[in-house]
Amino acid sequence: MDNHQEGGKHEFDNCISTETISSITDHVLPKIQSWENRFLGRVYPIVWFNAFHYKVMDNKKNRLVTRANYNGMALTCYERKELLGMDIS
Repeated sequence: MDNHQEGGKHEFDNCISTETISSITDHVLPKIQSWENRFLGRVYPIVWFNAFHYKVMDNKKNRLVTRANYNGMALTCYERKELLGMDIS
């Protein structure tokens, strides 16, 4: 029986139940949707993009694959950093 059938995922000697994951998701999802629908500023003096590369296990291919998290950041006219968007490939 694999970890998914046991109702949890074991990582670093911890077991996370599907109920815990659902509870966290239910709590965070409205905040994410609110962030996605926010109004963006009309002017950003500085905009930059970066990417974080990491390796994850692709269970279908049974090997490690490289993924990237791309972030678009900006500096507002009030000198605050703002995350404009992100994408995972």
